[in-house]
Amino acid sequence: MILQTLGVFDAFKKKNEESLEYYIQRLEEIQNEEFDLLINISSIFLDEEKFEDSIKYLEKALRMAIDLNNNELEAFVLDSIGDVYLNSREIIKALEYYHESLRIYRSTKSPLKDEVKEKIKEVEKIKEALDISEINKMKGIAVPEVEEDYQMDIATIIPKLDLIVNMIDGVSMYESYSQDTNALVQLKEAFKISREIGDEPGEATLLLLMGNQSLKQEKLNEAFKYFKDAKEFFRRLNDEKGLAITMILLGTLNFIQGDIEGVSNNFRSAVEKFQKLDNKKAESLSIDILNTLYNE
Repeated sequence: MILQTLGVFDAFKKKNEESLEYYIQRLEEIQNEEFDLLINISSIFLDEEKFEDSIKYLEKALRMAIDLNNNELEAFVLDSIGDVYLNSREIIKALEYYHESLRIYRSTKSPLKDEVKEKIKEVEKIKEALDISEINKMKGIAVPEVEEDYQMDIATIIPKLDLIVNMIDGVSMYESYSQDTNALVQLKEAFKISREIGDEPGEATLLLLMGNQSLKQEKLNEAFKYFKDAKEFFRRLNDEKGLAITMILLGTLNFIQGDIEGVSNNFRSAVEKFQKLDNKKAESLSIDILNTLYNE
């Protein structure tokens, strides 16, 4: 009787083991099928130029690859996301995803690393060509030198500069100072207090506001000094948004002073930072400011 009972348990155990292997295999098949579906759906959206939807499904596929701890699939999805950004002409983002894909392919010693490496080279050539084209475009626009009779009405650009300055984190704390008739005096006093208490973010913001006020009063040399100091503060604080906004104001001042190279460098760098931050509002406003300057 005991032998019969042991025989039943052995049979039951064997059946369960077979079932476990079956279910694990089925789970892998289902996961593979789901992954393929996500990739295919993303491809269809890409063909229809619905880039955001395409990215959404690729991000789901990326999470699956990470959960499965499959480096090859993760690198493949990152490469695919780069392709979507390339198609939507977001070159900087595309390169970021290609480089991350290449890093993983290299770590796994995948032969696909060479393919991604070549793609990066080609995309960097495209980026360089676009940068050169943009610089040439800017240089091709006649901007009067400072010593000529050219006079820009600064008041026309100030409202848009105020809009982008107001995107700085914490700027609302000093809003009342900026509206005061003695705004510059008030801002300097606030800056002194921020320095005494070691509030570096406050110092950076106030330097930018003082520069903006100086620009409004056409004190260009003072404005330039404040903007340069603000730029260094934001850089030290790793505040990319604050840094980019400062570059827009510096670029505007460059335009007023007839420094086209400065305009190009500051605006291009700022827009690239806004793209990395995915701050489309600031990116759009920056381009609007640039267009306003050249159409003035």
